[in-house]
Amino acid sequence: MVKSRPSVEQSFGGVDQLSGVPIWNLDNRGVPRTVQSESVAIDGISFPMSDLSIIGNTSSSEVGTDEAMPDVSPWLAEYPKLSDEVVMEPCEYIASMPSKKIRHAAIDALSLWYKVPPSAVKTIKSVIDMLHNSSLILDDMEDSSTLRRGNPSTHMVFGSPQSINSANYMFVKSLGEVQRLGPSAVAIYQDELRNLHVGQSLDLHWTFHAQCPTEQEYMQMIDGKTGGLLRMACRLMRDQARENENLNLEELLNLYSNAKGDLSDLDEGKYSFMLIHTLNHTRDKQLQSLIQLRSRQPEGRLLPEQKALIMKIMASSKSLEYTENVLLELQSRIYEMLEEIEASGCEKNIGFRGIMARLRIEDPNLQNA
Repeated sequence: MVKSRPSVEQSFGGVDQLSGVPIWNLDNRGVPRTVQSESVAIDGISFPMSDLSIIGNTSSSEVGTDEAMPDVSPWLAEYPKLSDEVVMEPCEYIASMPSKKIRHAAIDALSLWYKVPPSAVKTIKSVIDMLHNSSLILDDMEDSSTLRRGNPSTHMVFGSPQSINSANYMFVKSLGEVQRLGPSAVAIYQDELRNLHVGQSLDLHWTFHAQCPTEQEYMQMIDGKTGGLLRMACRLMRDQARENENLNLEELLNLYSNAKGDLSDLDEGKYSFMLIHTLNHTRDKQLQSLIQLRSRQPEGRLLPEQKALIMKIMASSKSLEYTENVLLELQSRIYEMLEEIEASGCEKNIGFRGIMARLRIEDPNLQNA
C-alpha cells in the first residue's frame, strides 16, 4: 500500500493565512505533528518538543490584529530579546537638537477643531516626530551636509551605515505606532510616505543633473516632499476626528513656509523658488555657470563671493520681489480661509494664528502707504 504524501502543514510547518504561501516552521523543522517524542535532535543537539506550535495552524482569532504572534521557540526563548538601544542612538541624537516644533503646534491647532482624543494626538505627534527625524538624517547624507542646526550632522557622528539603519528603523517603529490608530490610518501613512519619497527623488534628480524645474514642478515637489509630513499629520487628525473632519489648511501653510528657501540651498545645489524665477527671467549665462561650477568646488560649497554674485543676479531679475509677492498671496489666502472657517461656527484658532504670526511677512506697499 502506497503511503500518502505529507500535507503542506506537515512538510513546512504551516501556510500563511493571507497569501497561502507555505511557511518554514523552525519549531518542528518538517517533523510531522503526530510525532510524540519528548525531544528532537538537530545537528546533534537535542531540543524539547513540548509546547511547540505550528505557525500555519494558528487561528486568526487567537492572535490580536495589532500585535505580532510571540516567538515560542524553546531554544530562542532562552535568549533575551535584542534591545533597540543602539539603533535608536542616531535618532535620539538628532532629536536632541533645538527645534521650532512647528508640526506639534499645527497638530495642537488642528485638535482644537477636530476634537481628536488625547491618546491619538500623542500617537500622531510621535509618528510625525520619528519620520521627521528620519528624513533629516537621510537628507543630510543625500545633500552632503556636514552640519545640522549648528551641530555635526548625524552621519558625521555615527557614520553613514549606522545612520541609514537608524533612519530606516524609524519607518518600522512609526508604522507600529500608526497601527494603533486603525487600518485607515495605515493607508494614509503609506500614501504620504510614497509622496515623500517621490518628491525627494525629484529634488535629488534636478540637483544631480543641474536641471532647472518649472515653478509648477517645484511646487508639486514641495507639496510631495516637505509638505508630506504636515499633510500626513492633518490627514491622520481628520481620520481620528470627532468633529469637522473636512477641514484642510496644511497644504497652503506648508507651501508658504517652504517657498522661501535660503542660501544653504545654493551650497547644496538645490533649486529654490527664487533661483528658478531668476533662471527663467535672465539671459545672463553667469548664473548657470555658477550652478555647474558648484560641484567642482571643495566639498561642493560655493565661495561667499560666488553667493554674493548669485544674489546680485537675483536682484537684477526682480526674483526677490516676485517671491515676496507669491508669499503675500499665499499668506492672504490662508488668513481668508481661517476667517471663513471661524465664521462657519468653529472656535477662533489662536494656535493657527500663532503659527502664522511666526511666519508672517509684512506687505511693503502697506508699510509705505
